[in-house]
Amino acid sequence: MKIQKFFLAHNLYTNLTLFEKINWGKIGNALFSCSFVLTQKNQKVKTAEKLSKVFTRKAKRKELSRFLKYLKGSGIKQIFFSLRDAFLIRLFNDNFSNVLLTAKRLMLKWFNKNLAHNLYPNLTLFEKSLTGKIVFSYLLLLTSYSFLFSQQTDLFSYDNRMKFGNYLYETKDYIRAVDEYRACLKINQSDTLQFKIGEAFFEMGQYNFASEEFYKLFSSKEFGYISKISFLKTQFAAEKYDSLQIFQFPDEEQEVLNYQLKFVNLSLMITEENLPGYEKYFQPFSDREKSVLLDFYEEKKSLPYKSPLKAAVFSAIIPGAGKIYTGDYGDGITAFLATGLFAFLAYDNFKAEHNFRAWLFTGLGAFFYCGNVYGSAASAQIHNAKVKNEFEAGFKLFLKNENYFIPFIRF
Repeated sequence: MKIQKFFLAHNLYTNLTLFEKINWGKIGNALFSCSFVLTQKNQKVKTAEKLSKVFTRKAKRKELSRFLKYLKGSGIKQIFFSLRDAFLIRLFNDNFSNVLLTAKRLMLKWFNKNLAHNLYPNLTLFEKSLTGKIVFSYLLLLTSYSFLFSQQTDLFSYDNRMKFGNYLYETKDYIRAVDEYRACLKINQSDTLQFKIGEAFFEMGQYNFASEEFYKLFSSKEFGYISKISFLKTQFAAEKYDSLQIFQFPDEEQEVLNYQLKFVNLSLMITEENLPGYEKYFQPFSDREKSVLLDFYEEKKSLPYKSPLKAAVFSAIIPGAGKIYTGDYGDGITAFLATGLFAFLAYDNFKAEHNFRAWLFTGLGAFFYCGNVYGSAASAQIHNAKVKNEFEAGFKLFLKNENYFIPFIRF
């Protein structure tokens, strides 16, 4: 910061007039203080306040204080915020030069329109001369910063776009990472970038696009094997279980076929109610994979499903018993009480020879009884669907955390 301050001070001082050199201590120090304040993060609201305090402290005349208070509430804050953003953007290899030029244009536009038409006619002689000094000094300051960064390399070069794309990929901004990688592919074809584009689409859940990217790498020497496995992973994640069994690779590598059999058996955990025997199911898996899959295999074989037929029969015998069987205790007790109540009212009215009310309560009781029998069977189906969905969700989350038993690739 000392080197930059000395360099900027030298450029400003040598271009000032005698009167400006006399006032250099006031204006120059204030400008440098403001410029370094602007680079601080999370100071959007306080920047304008600090700016006003610095100028007011440096000024020794009331006219200057009144002039700077006017600036505090005007559009000059936008200029300072643009400058601060320019420094921050440069840290992430963005187009710093264009942002700096935009800040210059904004400053010139503001001074031309706002100061020239609104401020200038109402200023004193001292303030008019000071306005020119501020504009002149700040433009020199911006020009000096432009010179400092003019010698940097092209930010849109292949290497810089690769770095920026990798940064976006690591921060999980996959959409923009894909754009950067595709721009790099136009300059230089790379199987690594092609594979990372496929992985980015997979992480975004765009499985069709991911499959297309992996398919392009089937003939690659470096990524041919892993791209085929990743293609199978994409088909599994997209729930295209049938294609896992019928898809044929151009060259039948034994390791690839083994992974294909793995994904087929993994899909059976979701699509089939009855799994094959232990030896047949775990044949393509390694010892470690067997140990972590064994719990799911045993759980799948003994999922707490409820029989809809049993639930209906239980409710036919004792109203509400079928829903209690499926774990729906509240509805089961309600159904028992409602059916029993209507049955009692029907019996009591028949006994008292109130035939109309007796038949009315009999019809209502029969309606609740039949609805209870049907509802018990439906309750069993809902229970089974809930059990299955919870198992599948946990199984898929487990596979995702294990990366589908595919080795992690470090780029």
